[in-house]
Amino acid sequence: MREQRALKGPRRPADTVVAVLGCALVFCFSAVMALQILVWNPAAAAAAADPARTGLGSAGGGLDFATPLIASGVGVALGLALLVLTLVGVLRRAVVAIAYLGALVLGYPVYLLASFGNGVHLADEYGVSGGDHALGGLVLGVISAAALIVLLVLTVRRSARRPHVRAA
Repeated sequence: MREQRALKGPRRPADTVVAVLGCALVFCFSAVMALQILVWNPAAAAAAADPARTGLGSAGGGLDFATPLIASGVGVALGLALLVLTLVGVLRRAVVAIAYLGALVLGYPVYLLASFGNGVHLADEYGVSGGDHALGGLVLGVISAAALIVLLVLTVRRSARRPHVRAA
């Protein structure tokens, strides 16, 4: 009976606050990721390009809009799903916090994968490196690293509170 109540029941205000904040963070991360890949980084790469080299790379090639938008959309969908599960009382504060932090931690590797093709295109098109030219990528990395640290602290604190059972 107690197991059932721990998984499902009336939601608490603190659960809702954590879910709304987590959802907002994941939404912001997804938006910054899409803007970095599709707007900020290409503009910064064009500004950093050698004018004599500009346009000599991949003729007729364009940026891939689908991959970054799908990756961002998955983040938004995950954020919404966790919010709904919390609002209906399926998830509690600790679980939803860990889930949102995990999404932010995994967001940076997703960003790297989603931006790879466009980075190659920018390198070919403008004769620059395929890495980040705008600060959005650094912001995403810092947020992801901070989420990892908070996740580790929460995990250690939760395990320290639980009594350890010794095998006889």
